[in-house]
Amino acid sequence: MGNHTDYNDGLVLGVGLEVGATVTAWLTGDRQLLLRPEDLGEERTAKLDALRLVEASSWAN
Repeated sequence: MGNHTDYNDGLVLGVGLEVGATVTAWLTGDRQLLLRPEDLGEERTAKLDALRLVEASSWAN
């Protein structure tokens, strides 16, 4: 990891952090995705039929 100029002409200082996120996901019987973040204590749902592919933009990997 090295310091570099980012794509918006700003300076970047690379830093290693011990941060993470754990999310458990289930498919429900009614075509929804149930998401449960480990540390937040709340659940969210996403309707599978509402999810759409977003075409890659110039900054996408």
